[in-house]
Amino acid sequence: MPRPANALRTMALPLLAATLAFLASPAHTAEPPTIEQGLRDVLIKADAFEAPRRLGIRAAVHRAAQRIIPTLVIVPDAGAYAQAIAAWDGHTRFPVLIDDGSTRAREDIARFARAFEPESVVRWNGTGDEWPAPRPAREARVREAWASAIGLDPDATDADAIASLRAGGVTPPGLVVTSATDPAWTGALALAAGRMQPLGFIEDPGGIPSGFWSRDKALGVEAAIERLADATGLAWNALGDDIDALTLALDAPLNFRDDTNKNETLAVSDLLGRTADGARWAWTAQLVGSESASAWRAMCALFLEAHSAWAFDAYPVTGDWTRYDNTPAVQILGDRGMNVTALDAPHSSLTDWRHATLGPIDADLVLVNTKGVPHNFDLNPGRGHAADTPHLDHPVILHLIHSFSLARGDARSGIGGRWMERGAYAQLGAVDEPYLRAFIPPRILAGRLAVGYPWAAAVRADNARLWKLAVLGDPLITLSSAGQRTPDPLPLDGASDLEDEFRDALAAGRRDEAVVALVLLGRDADAAQLVTDLLIDDQTEAITPELALAGVGPLFRAGLTRECVLVALAQHAVTTGDARSIDIAWTAARAQLADREGDRARAVALMRRMIRADQIVADTVEVGDAIKRESGPENAAAFVEEVIPLATREDDRRRLGELAADYRAGRR
Repeated sequence: MPRPANALRTMALPLLAATLAFLASPAHTAEPPTIEQGLRDVLIKADAFEAPRRLGIRAAVHRAAQRIIPTLVIVPDAGAYAQAIAAWDGHTRFPVLIDDGSTRAREDIARFARAFEPESVVRWNGTGDEWPAPRPAREARVREAWASAIGLDPDATDADAIASLRAGGVTPPGLVVTSATDPAWTGALALAAGRMQPLGFIEDPGGIPSGFWSRDKALGVEAAIERLADATGLAWNALGDDIDALTLALDAPLNFRDDTNKNETLAVSDLLGRTADGARWAWTAQLVGSESASAWRAMCALFLEAHSAWAFDAYPVTGDWTRYDNTPAVQILGDRGMNVTALDAPHSSLTDWRHATLGPIDADLVLVNTKGVPHNFDLNPGRGHAADTPHLDHPVILHLIHSFSLARGDARSGIGGRWMERGAYAQLGAVDEPYLRAFIPPRILAGRLAVGYPWAAAVRADNARLWKLAVLGDPLITLSSAGQRTPDPLPLDGASDLEDEFRDALAAGRRDEAVVALVLLGRDADAAQLVTDLLIDDQTEAITPELALAGVGPLFRAGLTRECVLVALAQHAVTTGDARSIDIAWTAARAQLADREGDRARAVALMRRMIRADQIVADTVEVGDAIKRESGPENAAAFVEEVIPLATREDDRRRLGELAADYRAGRR
């Protein structure tokens, strides 16, 4: 679906829109203002607002002032990435993503391309300079790229660099902190340069998102951050001053264990940005992931706009649950021009969820209210599992009211981690049981976003104590314009057009490479056609494992679940063991079972082959019920008994044994 070229007319901040219009009015045409003059005038007016709206305006102004070269640049590694960012010129920028060869990186790039709709996509390999290994050398290279991107002297001190920005009318809205030896530095570089923020380095504190820090470790990181904030020369230790946003770009734990309070699990992003007495001095978010994933999340925040929303409310319509009803939020977002799809009681069951997610969700903002634990979520009625997380056509901002959603960090076995894998670039979730009232009701969240609050401030309760809710992504995301596209040429010599790569691969008979190129170009329909042509012509032997892996995504997104996805997957995806392909195959098979004209026998046969170990009971129940409907309870029981030896947990074997007995006894 074509997307509006500029969200300013529907979702931009009233002050920003009015001020920029004023600056461009005929009364001011005698001497057009520079970008710096315009920024200064808008930001002076923003000082009249309360701290979160003031911060949101500051973030939105810089984003709206971007001049975007509408070319998506794909690079192969960290060195080329830093060089490409260094080619940004102040407010003139272009998105840069890393293709590390992994399926996940390419899926992320494709999601970005479908949402951004570039005029061209190119590959650029950089100048060939070796990327340094020692930490000091890496810091110097990253800082040099940051300084070049925003027009500063790379040898200047932090204070001198900030003084140069302020002389140009820019007071940085936040601070970005990373380690040059941590993979998430790529996102840090982009957000620091893209939002004109200081970039600070700390020694890598270690850990992974699915792990945890000690309280002392987390406080040590906060102390290091405060030293960096001091070095900027900006006011930072209270909300409403210069630095009000903090980005921690480390592929590090989302929680810490507070050994001073019964080893309670608390959110790192809620601790950081607080003074010793617990008062918040900055709204904080964590940017995690590999070099490719962190860069992708940053580029989504800088260059994508929110035009549509998807909301699902599985809460009862009684008692305290009604405070979290999505209906008012849907109304607020709809009134401001967003296209909203909403499911609510009485259409909030597992059946409703699965029916709504038989294909990918085409939305930019997602609001979900469910109950449960790290790996499953209760609906009204029914229970979904991590693998029931929707497939996403575009990158999304996710507000997930669900206990323990991020208790497993970014691991795909957890609800929050599976959303991240599927394309959530910003997320609010819980690292432990926070209790319902810890969450902002959706109507308040929508209202805050609509009037310009930035992401990390919009999702946090005012003056709340340190608690269990984690904020991921860029803290300065706003529902505002991403800026204006410009015809300026791409300032990178030697870039090769991906269209040429597609044509060369196709001419040489390398169909898998041709499909990959089309997907990265955002041309899903053409990619799907390449595969379906082979299937229609009964050239199934031409569908190699590589082609099946490349083609399953576009086939699924094109809605070709009746035959093409199943045939392609049945041949190869299951045997290759690619988890993403298996999830897509499962959803496609489920669509077949829901289709009266679908090939149910083929669907059941495929599902039998791909029972997922991390939810072996749930998958076996679903297949067993399908077999019972098609060929009777005895066959269902026999199937379950075949699965029992595959279960590794005694509890799972027990539950499967009970299921087989229920089929034979007619109790199910």
